[in-house]
Amino acid sequence: MGKVEEQIKFFLSGLRCAGRDKRPKPAAGLGLAVIFLLMFLIFNRPAAADTPSSFSPDKILSFTEYLVDKGEYYRAWVELRRLESYYPGYISGEEFSVTEFYLMYKGGRYPEIPGLVSELNFDCAAGIFVIDSFILQRDYGKAASLLEKSDECADDFMKDVYAKRKAYISLVSGDAYGESESLFVKEFSEYKDLAEYAERMRSGRKSPALAALLGLFPGGGYMYAGDEGTGFVALTVIAVFGAVSYCSFENGIEPLGILAGAVTIFFYGGNIAGGYLEAKKNNRFIDQMIEKKIRNGLDMDGDIDRVYLRFGISSHGR
Repeated sequence: MGKVEEQIKFFLSGLRCAGRDKRPKPAAGLGLAVIFLLMFLIFNRPAAADTPSSFSPDKILSFTEYLVDKGEYYRAWVELRRLESYYPGYISGEEFSVTEFYLMYKGGRYPEIPGLVSELNFDCAAGIFVIDSFILQRDYGKAASLLEKSDECADDFMKDVYAKRKAYISLVSGDAYGESESLFVKEFSEYKDLAEYAERMRSGRKSPALAALLGLFPGGGYMYAGDEGTGFVALTVIAVFGAVSYCSFENGIEPLGILAGAVTIFFYGGNIAGGYLEAKKNNRFIDQMIEKKIRNGLDMDGDIDRVYLRFGISSHGR
């Protein structure tokens, strides 16, 4: 009997241990709940901060204008896009397109602007950025084709802006004169001083083909293109090595004659190509001077700023 009693006591003691393990522990459960709550708050805080409701449209608009004033055009463009994404229609389509093009234009993203516009739709205010982007890329043909649509603009301010672009293309291309060079087109009479400046500058242009031909005489192409110093150096180098080559062969020093002859041929060919390139460089410099003078004279960059202030987000709510 003693052994049976001991076994029963052992069995009952085991049940008591198991019962203690299975009893609920309120403190542990509360701790887990607190931990889960903290994790929920931590992981959901960034998402809540990024929701559109955390930014009012006025704040985004004001911040965008602030970035424009500071010249941070790309950041302003991102904010403008965010405003349109969070609050579509808060600003008008014209305000959005004018501001977007203005920011891209000021940021030097000229090739991207025409790709955002359908040729079938011509917006009077936004169209000026498309035309100027073509002008700055020297694609005057496309700019002129868009200018033909500018007659649809009823705004007198924009009509004046477009008239300047027509004058610019004519003055830069030399078409400001009629059939006779002495007959100035009446439409551009107020820009006659700029036209005369352009004509004077164009008289300094050189023919690259003629420069290459004159390069047959060492240094001649460079001198014709206006780079007398390089022309004199080319003449001297070719003459010296040519003389060395000739004298070497005359005196039986063939290796030196071959080497000097190779150097002479190399510099001679480079002299012809160099004259051609120098003439093109001269012409490019003249074109840039003409473009800069006429652009400044017509205050075309000022027009761009005025169009933005008049039709962009700065005009919102006025």
